[in-house]
Amino acid sequence: MMMAMSLSMETNSRIVVFDSSYNDDTKKRESVSSEPMHFSEGINRFLEQLNITFRTDQTSRRPRINKLGSSKDLEQKKNKKYYG
Repeated sequence: MMMAMSLSMETNSRIVVFDSSYNDDTKKRESVSSEPMHFSEGINRFLEQLNITFRTDQTSRRPRINKLGSSKDLEQKKNKKYYG
């Protein structure tokens, strides 16, 4: 996932986010894809679904996962910015 994020950032690409839900009537899981969106909007939506936040390392400029419940994790979730 981190490699895909790095590649997406470099090429100014657009991404599609998939979401799934369970339909009680049909007893089946349904998947829905989003429209292509800019990297920042799409990655924030995806990471929110996973309840994970990322930061950019100041030295290497690579994405790093924040520890769950850390001050940075809580700050980013409060601001709805899961990738920062």
